[in-house]
This record gives sequence, structure tokens and C-alpha cells, in this order.
Amino acid sequence: MSNKNQSEAEFQASLAARMENINKSGFAPNMVMTKPPTGPSKSLEELLQSNEAQAAPAKKIVEERAIEKIAVHLIDDSPWQPRTKYDESYLQALGEMLLDRGQDDPINVRLMPTGRYELISGHRRVRAARLIGWSLISAQVNTLDDRNAELATLVSNEGRIDLTEYEKAKTYRRAVERGFAKTQSDVARLFGCTQARVAQCLSLLNLPDAIKSILEKYPSLFGYRYGKVVADLVKEFPDGLDTIVLGVEKLIDNHELNGDDLRSFVERQLIKKTREIPKKPTIIVDANGVSLFSVKVSEKQIVIDIKENVDAITASKKMLAALREFATSIEERE
Repeated sequence: MSNKNQSEAEFQASLAARMENINKSGFAPNMVMTKPPTGPSKSLEELLQSNEAQAAPAKKIVEERAIEKIAVHLIDDSPWQPRTKYDESYLQALGEMLLDRGQDDPINVRLMPTGRYELISGHRRVRAARLIGWSLISAQVNTLDDRNAELATLVSNEGRIDLTEYEKAKTYRRAVERGFAKTQSDVARLFGCTQARVAQCLSLLNLPDAIKSILEKYPSLFGYRYGKVVADLVKEFPDGLDTIVLGVEKLIDNHELNGDDLRSFVERQLIKKTREIPKKPTIIVDANGVSLFSVKVSEKQIVIDIKENVDAITASKKMLAALREFATSIEERE
């Protein structure tokens, strides 16, 4: 049972910690809790106004209405929401909290010309409200055009609990593509995190398409540290992408596997295949260019094919003598 004296933000932070412990003890890999950024915190209106002030300082971005109760069935997801997966266990716990204590913080929406509402923040709270059968929910209703609604949604949701590093990367890229930021440093200031953090997350978008397609389905499968191992392996084994993909897919069923496990799997498979590739035999000819021997070398064998015009007994004596001499030289070195 939750503490009724906790704020909703405090509850969600404690809930994230509990879910993280569940993750470590065997929780399914389709959702991993990540810590929110530690940068400066601003209100939604302050973030929008500070961003827009560079182009139009006098323009008012958000026109707020009083907090009101709105019908849950009239609320639609934002098309710019960066989160792609919702953890059902988390939503159920959040729903229990709403039943237990009620709603502390309103969701943020914008009013659409159709009379419906589009979410800016609060996607999980709306889903939790639906799970427990609420028909109404408290909301801060804002008047925003499409561009500022997009910015508000990106900024409001980037720092939320359980947004994965891959989803953050897509959010950062979107901010640059839409002109909300020009550089990684601009992105860091906009979202209240470090430039290094932005670079780390964005590195996931440089992975091969076959790997990114897995992250699209399982965005919390791995973060930038594991992604760096993947990138290094792709450089080391440019022809081994299929094997690397197989190694990454193992993480779906066993999320305890780490980057070292991936490297071991890939090296074991690719180095083994390299050794098993048969080499073309070496042909030894006499002074006139006539073929005398065909020598084929594998990992543990040397196979010599003696041609018909060669005395096999004499050849074998010569080869045995050479091998004895070679064996003697090894003993002397030791």
C-alpha cells in the first residue's frame, strides 16, 4: 500500500526503484527502468518560452486554462510521444496508486479543433486511469500550435521514468531535425542533461539497420554500453553481421547476458568458421615446371599428394628427415 503523504512524483520515483529491483531479479526485458536526467528542471511553459524566445521573445507560447476534469475517452495520444512501449506491471501499480490516493498532478493536454484532447504529458496516467475504469481525469488544458505541441511533448516526456536510451536517442534526433536544437550541446541544454549523455544515446542510431530493427521492437533491450560492443564487433567482423544479430537476439530471452557474452559468442562462431574454410592446395613443381607434390594444410593436418612421377619412398624419407630436424629445432628453442 502506498504512503498517502507522498506526492505523485515521489511515488513514481519510488515505484521506479521497485521496478528496477524486479528487473534485476528476472523481470522481462521488454521494459527497463532508467534514471531521469539530473539537469536543471523547468516548467513546461518555461521550457517552451526559453526555446521560442530566441526567435520571437514577445510571443506567448502557452495559453493555460484552469485545471479541469475531462473525459478520458476524449483523450488521444500525441503523435510525437517518444515512448514506444508501456509496461503493463507499471501501469497496474500506477492505477492502484490512483485508486488509493487519487490524482495529485494533472496531465497536460491541448484542445484540438475537433473538441478532443491531445496529450502532451501523462500518457501512462491516462492508460492507468482506463485500466481502473475512470471516466474523468484532471487535466491542464493548453492552447498550442502543432510545432510547440511537438516541442512540449518531446521535452516533457524525455525525462520521464523508464524512457529507454534508444527512445531518448530518437527524441534527441527529432529535436535537431525539427530545428529545436542545432548541436548536441543545444540538445543537452534543451533537455537538461549533459552533451556526453546526448552523444552516448545518439550512438545507438549509428548501428546497422538489422540491429536497429530489433531495438524498434524491444527498445529497452540494451543501451549505449552494449551498443558500443555491437559497433566494435561490426568493425572487427564486417562480414559477420548475421552472426552479430544472432548474438543480440539471444538477449531477448536472457537479458542477463552482457557485452562480454556477446563478444565471446561472436568470436567463437566467426573464428571457428574462418578456421574451417578449406585453403587451396599448394602445388610444388620441379625445375621444368612439372607438378610433383600437392600440399593441403588445415588446422591440424598437412596432407601431401605425391604425383606418379615421384618415388614415394624417397620422398617420404626426405620429409621425415625434415620433420625430425624441425622437431629438434623446437626442442632447442624450449
